Amino acid sequence: MTLVEKSLDAVSVTGPGSVLSFDKPRSPLSMQVSVTGAPSSAVVALQTSLDGTTWFDASGVSGGTPTNMCLTGMLALHARANLVELTGGSSPTVTAIIAAGD
Repeated sequence: MTLVEKSLDAVSVTGPGSVLSFDKPRSPLSMQVSVTGAPSSAVVALQTSLDGTTWFDASGVSGGTPTNMCLTGMLALHARANLVELTGGSSPTVTAIIAAGD
Protein backbone atom coordinates (compact mmCIF):
# COMPACT_ATOMS: atom_id res chain seq x y z
CA MET A 1 0.00 0.00 0.00
CA THR A 2 1.43 3.36 -1.00
CA LEU A 3 1.05 6.24 1.43
CA VAL A 4 0.77 9.77 -0.01
CA GLU A 5 0.62 13.11 1.82
CA LYS A 6 1.35 16.79 1.25
CA SER A 7 4.23 17.85 3.43
CA LEU A 8 4.38 21.44 2.10
CA ASP A 9 1.11 23.02 0.94
CA ALA A 10 1.60 26.27 -1.00
CA VAL A 11 4.10 27.61 1.56
CA SER A 12 5.94 30.88 1.09
CA VAL A 13 8.35 30.74 4.05
CA THR A 14 11.29 28.40 4.60
CA GLY A 15 11.17 25.54 7.09
CA PRO A 16 10.10 21.92 7.47
CA GLY A 17 6.68 20.69 6.43
CA SER A 18 4.37 18.16 8.03
CA VAL A 19 5.80 14.75 8.88
CA LEU A 20 4.69 11.43 7.42
CA SER A 21 5.11 8.70 10.06
CA PHE A 22 4.91 5.07 9.04
CA ASP A 23 3.95 1.90 10.91
CA LYS A 24 7.07 0.14 9.61
CA PRO A 25 10.17 1.14 7.61
CA ARG A 26 9.16 2.20 4.09
CA SER A 27 10.92 2.28 0.73
CA PRO A 28 11.02 3.67 -1.91
CA LEU A 29 10.27 7.31 -1.14
CA SER A 30 9.20 9.79 -3.82
CA MET A 31 8.71 13.54 -3.66
CA GLN A 32 6.92 15.72 -6.20
CA VAL A 33 7.61 19.47 -5.94
CA SER A 34 5.67 22.23 -7.68
CA VAL A 35 6.20 25.98 -7.50
CA THR A 36 4.18 29.06 -8.40
CA GLY A 37 5.24 32.68 -8.84
CA ALA A 38 8.41 31.99 -10.86
CA PRO A 39 10.98 32.15 -8.03
CA SER A 40 14.61 32.67 -9.02
CA SER A 41 15.56 29.94 -6.55
CA ALA A 42 13.62 27.24 -4.72
CA VAL A 43 15.41 24.47 -2.81
CA VAL A 44 13.48 21.62 -1.18
CA ALA A 45 15.13 18.79 0.76
CA LEU A 46 13.53 15.39 1.27
CA GLN A 47 14.42 14.52 4.85
CA THR A 48 14.16 11.16 6.60
CA SER A 49 14.39 9.98 10.20
CA LEU A 50 14.31 6.74 12.14
CA ASP A 51 13.31 8.36 15.44
CA GLY A 52 11.26 11.40 14.36
CA THR A 53 13.71 13.74 16.10
CA THR A 54 16.99 13.54 14.20
CA TRP A 55 16.56 14.43 10.51
CA PHE A 56 18.87 13.81 7.56
CA ASP A 57 18.78 15.27 4.05
CA ALA A 58 18.16 12.20 1.92
CA SER A 59 18.10 14.22 -1.29
CA GLY A 60 16.96 17.57 -2.59
CA VAL A 61 15.64 19.45 -5.58
CA SER A 62 16.20 23.00 -6.72
CA GLY A 63 14.95 25.29 -9.45
CA GLY A 64 11.76 27.01 -10.41
CA THR A 65 9.96 24.24 -12.30
CA PRO A 66 7.95 21.20 -11.13
CA THR A 67 10.24 18.32 -10.20
CA ASN A 68 9.89 14.65 -9.28
CA MET A 69 12.43 12.50 -7.48
CA CYS A 70 12.54 8.94 -6.18
CA LEU A 71 14.84 7.32 -3.60
CA THR A 72 15.30 3.56 -3.56
CA GLY A 73 17.33 1.39 -1.23
CA MET A 74 16.65 3.65 1.78
CA LEU A 75 14.34 2.78 4.64
CA ALA A 76 12.61 5.45 6.73
CA LEU A 77 10.08 5.53 9.55
CA HIS A 78 9.46 9.28 9.09
CA ALA A 79 9.74 11.63 6.11
CA ARG A 80 9.16 15.32 5.45
CA ALA A 81 9.91 18.03 2.92
CA ASN A 82 11.95 21.02 4.09
CA LEU A 83 11.87 24.28 2.13
CA VAL A 84 15.47 25.42 2.50
CA GLU A 85 15.44 28.44 0.18
CA LEU A 86 12.86 30.51 -1.69
CA THR A 87 13.87 33.77 -3.35
CA GLY A 88 12.67 36.09 -6.10
CA GLY A 89 9.57 35.79 -8.20
CA SER A 90 6.12 37.19 -7.62
CA SER A 91 4.63 35.83 -4.37
CA PRO A 92 6.15 32.36 -4.92
CA THR A 93 4.79 29.26 -3.20
CA VAL A 94 6.02 25.68 -2.97
CA THR A 95 4.04 22.45 -2.63
CA ALA A 96 5.70 19.09 -1.94
CA ILE A 97 3.93 15.73 -1.96
CA ILE A 98 5.66 12.65 -0.56
CA ALA A 99 4.79 9.04 -1.39
CA ALA A 100 6.14 5.99 0.41
CA GLY A 101 5.97 2.47 -0.93
CA ASP A 102 5.36 -0.69 1.04
